[in-house]
Amino acid sequence: MCFFSTGIGKLVDRLFAGSRFERRYFGESVDSTKLTKVDQPAGACFMLRREAIKEDYLVDEDFPFFFNDADLCRRIYENGFNIYILPQAEVIHDQSASYKNADPRWRDVEFRRGAVKYFKKYHPWKVPALKMIFLLESMTRFFFYTILGRGDSKKEKNG
Repeated sequence: MCFFSTGIGKLVDRLFAGSRFERRYFGESVDSTKLTKVDQPAGACFMLRREAIKEDYLVDEDFPFFFNDADLCRRIYENGFNIYILPQAEVIHDQSASYKNADPRWRDVEFRRGAVKYFKKYHPWKVPALKMIFLLESMTRFFFYTILGRGDSKKEKNG
C-alpha cells in the first residue's frame, strides 16, 4: 500500500503489509558500503549519466514540490536505467532547508497534492484509499487540536 506518510497511513500499511515498505523506503535494508541498486534515493543525491538525461527525464512540472523525485526515479526505471547508491559518494544535505520556514499547512497541502498526482499517474486504483486516509488524518488532527484543545498551548505561550 505504501501510505506510511501519515499516522493513519502507517496504521493501514502495518495492517496490510507489515512495515516492510517503510523499512525499504527509508533505506534500512541498504548496505551503503557497497554499490547497491535502490528504488529511489533522496532528491538531493541525484547524479545522472549523460545518456540518461533526456527531455522526458527532467522534473515533471505537475509535481511542483513533493513527489517529483519519486516520479523521476519511476521514469528512469521505465526507460531501462537503474539507480544505485555509490559508496564513495558523499552528500551534505541540509534537510528541509528549502521549506523549513514555510507554513506547515502549505507543506501539508502540497504534500497531499503531490501524493494524489503521483498515485493518479501510477496507481489510480489507490487514489480513493489515499484520499480517505488524508480525510481521516485531517479529522483526527481537527479532533485533537480543536476539540481537545491540544493546539491552545502554543497560543498561550506566545500570547
